[in-house]
Amino acid sequence: NDGERVQHVFKFKNTGKGPLSIKNVQAMCGCTTPEWTREVIPPGGEGRIVATFNSSGRGGPDNPLVEKSIEVFFDNAIRDYINLTFVSHIYSEKENY
Repeated sequence: NDGERVQHVFKFKNTGKGPLSIKNVQAMCGCTTPEWTREVIPPGGEGRIVATFNSSGRGGPDNPLVEKSIEVFFDNAIRDYINLTFVSHIYSEKENY
């Protein structure tokens, strides 16, 4: 519902042979706040990125489906970055669904 804060956790595992570190995580808009594993992740270790989305003012009949993305930048990985996305249906309190 419009106004709720929703979290999604992206979990991952370092399947490489060396340590992995996340240099930075950037949300593509101000309504999403990322938090992430700051420690170096050893081979076989696990990490997570938490996206907190503030839906305030984004619900309604004209735009109930919203897609948001977060870019994750790595220091020492085969890929420099990866883009994570999530989709949310946001309804205003005035709607009857």
